[in-house]
Amino acid sequence: MPQAIRALVKDRPLPPNPPPSPPPTPPNGPPGGAAGTVFRRAVARGTVPALHWHYYECVDPDPDRLQVWCYTDCLSYAPGETVTVHAATTAAVFDLTIVRDSLSPAVVLQRAALPGVWPDTPVDCSVRGCGWPAALRFAVPADWPSGGYVLVGRCRDAGGAEVVHRHLFLVRAGPERRAPRVLLAATSTWLAYNDWGGSNHYEGIAGPAGDGFSPAVSIERPWARGFVALPRDAPRIALADPPPIGAKPRYPHMEWAFAHGYSKKYASAGWASYERPFLRWMEGHGLAIDVVTQHDLDTDPACLDGYASVVVVGHDEYWSWAMRDGLDAYVDAGGRVARFAGNFLWQVRLEGGGRRQICHKADARETDPAYRSDDRHLTTLCWDAVELARPAALTMGLSGARGIYAGWGGCVPRGPGGFTVYRPEHWAFAGTDLYYGDVLGGRSRSFGYEVDGLDYVIRDGLPAPTGEDGAPPGIDILALGLAVTVEEDHGDHAPDLFIGTRDAEMIAEAVHGQASPAAVDRVRRGSGMIATYTRGRGEVFNAGSAEWVAGLIRQDAQVERVTANVLERYAARRRALALPRQALALGGKSAHVRRRAEDRAPDHAADPTPPAVAESPMTANPKPRMPDTVPAVDQQAFRQAMGGFVTGVTVVTAADEDGAFHGLTVSSFTSVSLDPPLVLFCLGKGSKSLGVFTTAAGFAVSVLAADQQPVAEAFAFGPKRWESLSLELWETGAPVIGGAVARLACLREAVYEGGDHVILVGRVVRIAVDETAQPLARLRGRYVRVDRRG
Repeated sequence: MPQAIRALVKDRPLPPNPPPSPPPTPPNGPPGGAAGTVFRRAVARGTVPALHWHYYECVDPDPDRLQVWCYTDCLSYAPGETVTVHAATTAAVFDLTIVRDSLSPAVVLQRAALPGVWPDTPVDCSVRGCGWPAALRFAVPADWPSGGYVLVGRCRDAGGAEVVHRHLFLVRAGPERRAPRVLLAATSTWLAYNDWGGSNHYEGIAGPAGDGFSPAVSIERPWARGFVALPRDAPRIALADPPPIGAKPRYPHMEWAFAHGYSKKYASAGWASYERPFLRWMEGHGLAIDVVTQHDLDTDPACLDGYASVVVVGHDEYWSWAMRDGLDAYVDAGGRVARFAGNFLWQVRLEGGGRRQICHKADARETDPAYRSDDRHLTTLCWDAVELARPAALTMGLSGARGIYAGWGGCVPRGPGGFTVYRPEHWAFAGTDLYYGDVLGGRSRSFGYEVDGLDYVIRDGLPAPTGEDGAPPGIDILALGLAVTVEEDHGDHAPDLFIGTRDAEMIAEAVHGQASPAAVDRVRRGSGMIATYTRGRGEVFNAGSAEWVAGLIRQDAQVERVTANVLERYAARRRALALPRQALALGGKSAHVRRRAEDRAPDHAADPTPPAVAESPMTANPKPRMPDTVPAVDQQAFRQAMGGFVTGVTVVTAADEDGAFHGLTVSSFTSVSLDPPLVLFCLGKGSKSLGVFTTAAGFAVSVLAADQQPVAEAFAFGPKRWESLSLELWETGAPVIGGAVARLACLREAVYEGGDHVILVGRVVRIAVDETAQPLARLRGRYVRVDRRG
């Protein structure tokens, strides 16, 4: 159950002239269904609470309410640096667990029964920080790989009720362990959208009336719910299906967030929506990559040294002058940038040693002190504003001011969802089978929700930049789609449109110096593009879409192939990316098999990536012709027939993202291949553990012995008594059970549809066998023992 998802009232001042009556409670109760959730204030701009109410998480002043919150003093750390965890809890004691967030989540640190402290929290904690005391300090061990680490705070009351909060920090690589490439996490955009405590760069409790966005936000606060972890069914912003003709614009992600107690900005920014799925995709294909943050780049441009390429994904809307300087210098010196992200738009400043971020946005000309100082170029305006004289396209080749919205609300809601290809012969499209005019990423809705483009013309059927928007020469536009800055009202919907005309007026003011109707009309139509750009000795590939990662999540074979082509070309120590070439011949669905990595350089031994799994031989032969009618088979007869087949009894186990164990009894377990060693088991689609097993990097199988019938029954029907078992934790992060006839650790090789079940194939990476143990078996629905005869 979510902790207090709160808006304003009680201990917050209300703005003048509040609504005449309280806003209605949602049909299903308060957000997330949390009893006691307090609604404090509704912005009476529209009638849809999910869109127009400003609600947020913060500490509940009630000390009797079970709560735990935590944050770290920095966004990232290098090996040897000290992590300071700050916490507040109403419990007497609480636990902290740190889990490395990867395909095989691993608990790397645990501290139990830490003393709880409930300090005062400033009303404006989102602006100047929470100021909580340190609960734990530790040095990052040298053997922690670079990546994301989830800090899990957990407390319980006397009745057993439990509250959990998740925070995130990143670990950078040491100089001696660097991968070929590095992901530049968009932490400035994370901060801009994080609404924990009440304010961000969009809405808030700032200003004289207590109802304005804040131009200053602090890193010294927790991440809002949904920024670190999300359920698999959380909607993305881009619409999965086009709306019916005449339908009122809808925003499913905000409606879902409101109903389930998540931040309304969870899908706009953060680790869970963007960087995390991209890194998991990389890891699943055996590609090594480190992480650094934009905040690291702001203070230390050398953080990119030694990397062959820099990767940016998702939503990177906010950059500082120093961040751009660092990236430009890297490219000029021969570095390569692979950007799969959208909406490069605003300048920010970092203050207080990087602990506070400043962005006045459209108000900057009136409210930003830098505008009337000797450092006017640091004014936190849109990058394409004339005062900055530094168009966004000079760094990335594209600009958010020439793109923006597609595929959601009333912004191109029925567009193709992908990029129309104009130059299919380009190296980035090799192996995709794309033709001129084809749509890339349409099936997976990879184009949206915010995109970047240029001012362009079509000559001889090909797009070319005009340069009138400050874009430098030499940019090649490979593919593009249409976007808008105005959300059109096709009926009586204006009060409930989320975007409306506000952003178009803001961009017109920034770029043209006024928001007149003529200026707004000049910026209301935009584009999203895939483009390449050579700068100095380096190169930039820019797929200017925040939703590019959706193509990887949804296994769009063409999006995956383009991503692979760019990453492979831009890596100094090149390795063939393990994507099945035959995926395009299999109805556009990516087969879940991986090609063995090829070492391309003598120094590959320094690459920490484990070898990729060998590809299974497959063919794309057409299916044999089936008869027009197939007689139905009686299900009971089928069960009886299969019950006459003696099977062994196994317990399959896996670990979820928090390191918690999951297991169930399975008889449908068998071998598939000797070379490579493959096994499979089947799992019903109604299983509560389905999501864990289909997303975990691996699983373990314990073939039970004759005396382990109670174990089989516990994992089939009763509570899992993990504490009563003899367990060992093997490479996959999943436990194996002691005393079993055989134990196997497997990496997940493939997941296939199998009627009302899914088929999980694993590659065996470790085996232990007890040849003296008698196996447990089942026959016709009963447990039987199998005697071993010499």
